[in-house]
Amino acid sequence: MGYAARLAGKAQLSLDAYDHGLRVNPSSLEGMSGLAQTYNLIGRKDEATSLLNKILATDPKRIGDLLLLGEIFLQTGQYDQALSPLDRAERMQPGPRSELLLALA
Repeated sequence: MGYAARLAGKAQLSLDAYDHGLRVNPSSLEGMSGLAQTYNLIGRKDEATSLLNKILATDPKRIGDLLLLGEIFLQTGQYDQALSPLDRAERMQPGPRSELLLALA
């Protein structure tokens, strides 16, 4: 529900749904990732970054979360910090998104 609400532009409903899901299963990496994506969408970059770092500490091979973390660093002008997660993602799974974000950094 959190994902669908985010796609529908209903940020508060998305936040509420992810919060509910994480109360049921606090260790859900998918739930935390979805919440981080919603935080990013509504401009709560610090909270998104914090969640993404927590996720990646648990599972450092989550390509999408690495890319989102690097993208947030780019959006906030932290180019040097963007390089590490973007480079890790590109080495694990090369792709056009990671290459573009690396080029921007």
